[in-house]
Amino acid sequence: RVLFRSFREGEQGNELWVLVRGSIEITKSTLAGESFTVAKLNDSMGVFFGEQALIDQDKRSATVTATSDSEFLVLSREAFLQLCKSHPAIGFELSLSIAGILSKRLRKANADSLLLFEALVNELKG
Repeated sequence: RVLFRSFREGEQGNELWVLVRGSIEITKSTLAGESFTVAKLNDSMGVFFGEQALIDQDKRSATVTATSDSEFLVLSREAFLQLCKSHPAIGFELSLSIAGILSKRLRKANADSLLLFEALVNELKG
């Protein structure tokens, strides 16, 4: 279990975080560099984040800040890969769960992009 304050969009990441106790705020930066709140979440919501960094070790796609005293379970990429090697069935199920969540988020992002595109087209027509 780990206490946590924040990590920032653009930082390197390689861990999955599970919120055990507390609350967090997720923010993103606009192209103009302004910050906007994507979500406010708490421990009653089954929250986890960092699954993209766990898989691809790329930069964090958002800033996550603890908004109260918070506690987390953390799974590093190294521990995840070791789990997959030593317990392939568990690793497979965990990978499948992560893939399902990423798929849902991608579908939502695609739908949001289409909605924004249609709004822009309608604005230009009007």
